[in-house]
Amino acid sequence: MNAKRYALATEQIEGGLDLYVRVKLSDIELTKRDCEPCGTTIIPYPLSIRPDCGDPMYSHFNCNDTTGQVSFGLAGGTYPFTIIHPEEQTFTIRVDNYTAIDVVRKLLELNHLPFNVTKSYLSSKDGWLGEVEIRWKPPLSPICNSVKDCDDWPHSTCHIMKGRTKRCICNTEFQCDPSNFSCTPG
Repeated sequence: MNAKRYALATEQIEGGLDLYVRVKLSDIELTKRDCEPCGTTIIPYPLSIRPDCGDPMYSHFNCNDTTGQVSFGLAGGTYPFTIIHPEEQTFTIRVDNYTAIDVVRKLLELNHLPFNVTKSYLSSKDGWLGEVEIRWKPPLSPICNSVKDCDDWPHSTCHIMKGRTKRCICNTEFQCDPSNFSCTPG
């Protein structure tokens, strides 16, 4: 079988099937800016669960290493993740009442965080449990301390920005493409 193609195999085991999926390493390996998974949840850049990964502007996430549960923390409380959609740049948190939905929305606006509420749902049949879908805004260029930190952001160099934060900034003949986290010819 060609190693460059995806492979799918199943094997009959007592009472069920085992599923084996072969994927390219580049589709699953982490970059130096990605956080390690929390349990089975992959934390996509720019989201951050630790100071050594992701982007500090997106550091309102916590990982419970014992349970593998990711939560989203704000001054109004901590809310467990239910799902994350990296392609749509959204995640969903669980809330226990309508007031919590309103609190989350207001805290995101008041604190000028790079997130906004896109949908909310509350149901009495679930014991007044609900969900809030939150979209993260595209990140600024990556933080850096030296030119070497910009190696995985080609066509950029490390510059001091407002507030003395250093970021990888695209060279003059390139422009930042936040959706692909890269510098593209401008």
